[in-house]
Amino acid sequence: MLGRLVLPLLRRYPQLYYRWLYHQQLRRLRRMLESGENYFKVVDRSLRDYAAYDDREQRQWETGGWECLIDGRIRWASAKEIRSRYVDALCREIDDALAGGAEPSVLEVGCGNCINLVLLKERYGNRLSLAGMDISSNRLSVARKFFGTRLDGIRLEVVAVAELSAQGPQQHGIVFSMHCLEQVPNHLPAAIRNMISAASGRVIFIEPEWELARPAQRVYLTIADHARTILATLRNSGMKIRRAEALDVQSSLKNQSSIIVVDGTQGNVAPARRPANL
Repeated sequence: MLGRLVLPLLRRYPQLYYRWLYHQQLRRLRRMLESGENYFKVVDRSLRDYAAYDDREQRQWETGGWECLIDGRIRWASAKEIRSRYVDALCREIDDALAGGAEPSVLEVGCGNCINLVLLKERYGNRLSLAGMDISSNRLSVARKFFGTRLDGIRLEVVAVAELSAQGPQQHGIVFSMHCLEQVPNHLPAAIRNMISAASGRVIFIEPEWELARPAQRVYLTIADHARTILATLRNSGMKIRRAEALDVQSSLKNQSSIIVVDGTQGNVAPARRPANL
């Protein structure tokens, strides 16, 4: 009953929701600290849980939906609309890179369920050479079974991004990740370095970024033990940042989604754009 009464108000005034969420996350963090609970990732268990996924993400993408933040408003959206908005942001960067002379080859790091690659194939057809890599052979097997011929012509490999350089990566005109690097906080510098080394042109990160997040999202990023220092890592490497801003779609009201674009060449770092805190 309370949810039915409060949710319309929160939808109309997202600032109120984020204030409530901020205090909720602080209470959660305090309980963890007081109880001594270890909320950091256990690497072997996390990988095992990830590899054991069935096709739930693909099925949810086809028929599911949830409350999210779109264009500054909290509203229900289908999983297909949410994913389409993320891919739209990605494609704008791909189109700009291609117009600038980038090689028409794209690699997704942490492709997992392969939804992004399927959508890119539908949009670009034979204009792009598509490839994906993931740490889990089972996730790729599930995707192949679910999508069948929709993955034809897309090269998939089992490679961990933190070990990519050891594989002698083939260079691609464009390399991107989408909510993948957030899961490798202990290997973030190596993962970023390897993505850049695999790109002859542009690198696109669609990931949480602490600097661009709202206060409630910052607390969540700490509790969830997600990687949250992509911008700082890039700055420390002296990389040139073309773009860094929060997206106009946030699939999770707690977790943050930003787009950060790197040329892959050394240079001065452009200032990041942060939204007004709610």
